Amino acid sequence: MVRVLYHYNTTQFKIIFIRSDKIGFRKLFIGSFFVSVVGGALYTAAYQFGDYAVFIIGMSRVLTGIGAANSVLTYCYVARVVPHEEQTLMNTLLGMAKIIGMAGGPSFNVFLAHINIHLWDGAFVLDSLNSVGLLIMFFNFVSMMSVYFLLEEPEDFLLKLCPFSSIHKLELANKSNTKKNSTWIKILSSILCPNIIVPFCSIFAFNATFQLVETGITPAMSDGLGWKSKKISGVFGSLSIMIALGMVLVSALHKMKLSNEFLLRIGLMLSVFASSLLYLLWERDASLLNYYIPLVVGSFSFPFLMVPAQTIYTIAVDSSSSLKAYQGTMQAALSMGGSVAGFTIPTFVAKYCVRSPQQVSLIESHREMSEYSLLFPILCSVVLLGALLMENVVPEAELLLTPEEMTPEEQYMSKSFQENTPLLIRKLSPHISFRKRSKSWDTTKRSPQKITALHQSNYVIMGIPQSLEEFDSTFDLP
Repeated sequence: MVRVLYHYNTTQFKIIFIRSDKIGFRKLFIGSFFVSVVGGALYTAAYQFGDYAVFIIGMSRVLTGIGAANSVLTYCYVARVVPHEEQTLMNTLLGMAKIIGMAGGPSFNVFLAHINIHLWDGAFVLDSLNSVGLLIMFFNFVSMMSVYFLLEEPEDFLLKLCPFSSIHKLELANKSNTKKNSTWIKILSSILCPNIIVPFCSIFAFNATFQLVETGITPAMSDGLGWKSKKISGVFGSLSIMIALGMVLVSALHKMKLSNEFLLRIGLMLSVFASSLLYLLWERDASLLNYYIPLVVGSFSFPFLMVPAQTIYTIAVDSSSSLKAYQGTMQAALSMGGSVAGFTIPTFVAKYCVRSPQQVSLIESHREMSEYSLLFPILCSVVLLGALLMENVVPEAELLLTPEEMTPEEQYMSKSFQENTPLLIRKLSPHISFRKRSKSWDTTKRSPQKITALHQSNYVIMGIPQSLEEFDSTFDLP
């Protein structure tokens, strides 16, 4: 019930972060982490409230749920400052942190189980239960300080790079034109395109399958193998390692020029296979290998599901004239889709998918999971069908000019970018993307109007086209 309450509040308060474009990322990040710190403090001290302890624990989960909703801000920020060609790498890193946290979090029970500290002559006790709150406080406080000292607003970064007001005018004009020209019919038709619907369903399927494993593994292994919760927590720790390896594999395959659509299809096929094996192999008195094979396959499927889906979705929204101004709203919707699975699927799995020891004894096959668990491979199969029909409508990343191919003006801008850009943002976007000129580039055969148009589209900083006149007004170009 506490987990359901946590995921429910996470979903509800993601709506607030839709306003990130107006409120700013730093304020929302710091505020959400602070709320999570307060939630962790309440969790640690809940036992001191006697009969109201359960209520205080519920309040702490509400607060940490509000704080955890800031995950949508991360993807909004990446969508704003990271070029399309680097989206997959950044989403891989973010996904690695998220999945390792989800899978590796329970492994902390191995260390917390030995905590028994009495403070102030026994007036305050830290044990294996309430010490979890201290971990919540520590990680969120470190995150809050990191945001305060290292994170910059996207607008501040752009002003440092090109300090002229035309960037803001261009952004406001784009948003204004989008709102005027994008009727609800256009917005709805844009949302219903495969490159948005399929990734959305993939994220839901990924979270649903993960909740199936997380909810079902403890009762299944407890009955089938006779394991205790401490030993099962160690299994989650080992899964986090495999998930991290899967993230590295996804990044490597993407660098080999495999499309995100192809990687997503691989992930869906692995998910269908893993969730099917989970029903077929999890039996009472089966070998450890029978339990571990579905977990290993599922662990490698998670990165292939989450990272490409997030990248396809973000680029599709950013490429749509009707949806580009609503990037925050769309990212919140995608994240809420995963959170909905987080607070609905565990209840469904516990009630219908996991069999009690008495039910397992009455069945000849002695399977730990019921036939209802087959709904998960069916769900992934339906999404896979949509992914197979989805076309790669996103254009390939624009080729970048090498330093030898750049004009003196372009070399000057690239050097200025490296010298004037903060380290953190430079790591996120380590270059100014100069498009290669086509073979038909010949100013002698073009009218002055066409030459001006080509100049205006020749320079792109963080996905925003800049005119040559704007550069000339900012930098003393040679």
